[in-house]
Amino acid sequence: MKRLAIFLSVLLIILGISSLISGQYPTKAPYDKVSRDFTFLKDVTILGSLTISGALSLAEPLILTESGGDTFTIDLDGTDTYFKHSDGTFIFLTDEGTNTATEVNIKPKGTSEISKLALYDTDGERLSLFTLADRSYIESSGVTLGIN
Repeated sequence: MKRLAIFLSVLLIILGISSLISGQYPTKAPYDKVSRDFTFLKDVTILGSLTISGALSLAEPLILTESGGDTFTIDLDGTDTYFKHSDGTFIFLTDEGTNTATEVNIKPKGTSEISKLALYDTDGERLSLFTLADRSYIESSGVTLGIN
């Protein structure tokens, strides 16, 4: 009986080491009972949903890649946030109800009364729409303002 126990222990150790070397890990584990951090050294594929109930910290920009290869990137540089798409147009579309309006709101923080939308071309010239103290303004910088 003692030899069988030793044999099984050695077999489990060998199987464990071979799993580490080959990168094959068990697919089912009681992760809901684990309360510690995990570091994955290889790609992780999730078939289904991923729910995060807390902060998501990233060391690099967040890059979402769809099956066709197009990417959507969210990048922070310590001052500004950049939303980038590798192909096409940003389209904001509500998925609520039927025949529902889509709204994009830009709101100031705290007691500030300024909200601004600036449109730039490749030369850095811009057209700005902004609000200040219950008034709305259109401002052009480096370009002629024309209304068609």
